[in-house]
Amino acid sequence: MIDPAPYSHCPYDGEKLVDKADDPAGHGVCARCGFIDHQNPKACVAILILQGANVLLVRRGVEPAKGEWEIPGGFVEAGESAEETVVREALEDGFATGGTVQGGAAGEGGETGGGGNTESPLVALVRGSDWATAVLDAIALVGGLPDLTGKTVLLKPNVVNSNPPPVTTNPEVIRGAIRAVRARGATTVLGAEAGAMPGRTRQSMQTLGIVQVCTDEAAEAVALDDTTTTPRRPPGSGEWPDGIPIFQTVLDADYVINLPCLKTHATVSVYTMAIKNWFGCIPQPLREHPNTLGQKLAELHLAKPEDFVIADAVMPMVTGGPDLGGDTADARIVIASRDVVAADVTGLCIEKQFGPRSGAVWNLGVWEHPQLRRAMELGFPGWLTSPQNFTYAQQGVDEHAEIMAWRDALRDTQHTFPGIAVIATGPRPHSPSAPA
Repeated sequence: MIDPAPYSHCPYDGEKLVDKADDPAGHGVCARCGFIDHQNPKACVAILILQGANVLLVRRGVEPAKGEWEIPGGFVEAGESAEETVVREALEDGFATGGTVQGGAAGEGGETGGGGNTESPLVALVRGSDWATAVLDAIALVGGLPDLTGKTVLLKPNVVNSNPPPVTTNPEVIRGAIRAVRARGATTVLGAEAGAMPGRTRQSMQTLGIVQVCTDEAAEAVALDDTTTTPRRPPGSGEWPDGIPIFQTVLDADYVINLPCLKTHATVSVYTMAIKNWFGCIPQPLREHPNTLGQKLAELHLAKPEDFVIADAVMPMVTGGPDLGGDTADARIVIASRDVVAADVTGLCIEKQFGPRSGAVWNLGVWEHPQLRRAMELGFPGWLTSPQNFTYAQQGVDEHAEIMAWRDALRDTQHTFPGIAVIATGPRPHSPSAPA
């Protein structure tokens, strides 16, 4: 074992080191620049992720060298192997999952340096069999979640009743969302919903296994229909002349994630995804379905817009709905996005790809649905305001090009739509053939 001699002078400015006050180890310290001679070598890891000729770099968020680019990595904690450190550091930095390092793909997208893409894709599609891990992968592909240290995070699944997925959000998707926000430092995590039958939401969450998932992952399952509301009258909410009575628990959350499932809807809404899932933020008696439902649904988000969307497209309902009785598809996909409009458009692309060549979803272009049109008109910060070539990333979805090409299948001739930008390998997407 080598016993290195301590510094007598600062290696940066030559100042003679003095003993650090109240330090029994007697570390030398520079009175000019603050350098401390710790004499305690530590084990570290560095993570080298390659994508073609590009190397993944991260931008430092703290001093020293805040704002500079570096290879991701960090110190090995006590009781932790180097491999475990790689997983933890990657998850903390928001570009990988808590799964195994071996065989893991370097995500497509995210903030990169060294000539790579400088912006994260807007949407991620991930196929897998472990849905909690698929959620973590999808989040990583769109750049990860922000620092949630000390925050209260509310997760809003679709728990319309006690029927299993695809009527309701897959509990394992919820599990992945809880793990993701915990990894970013969230102090309080709430799985919150108000179902279609007031007073029965808690029972439905229990039946579906959501309460157990929340218990397993140190989160709290909350039945919003047992809580109070506060009326909001945000500008632009003309379809809500008496105000929007949103549950106070939703308003109080520091960060909100929308967790819809994908399904068609037999009423005037045509489909249920992220925009319509916000109906669960208000009491059931006020969830009317007028001809202007699309406008009402979009305006509802003005009272409290979500911060992120994780959509369950594991087994989307492609006919019927919103309850049991419709046909389903074995899509096995999880969607993640910071943009509600982009998430719903992606979901509609999946519905078109896997659903029948008839019906309301088929007959409308993905950008034509009233709830999407109104959401774009309202101009939510960070959401799409017009049809455009938003980027996406994918993992394991071999037919991604065909799915996302439905964005180009516009029936509304007033819009022009440029080519589709993709952050993925494989051919550029093309417009699917129109039905005969």
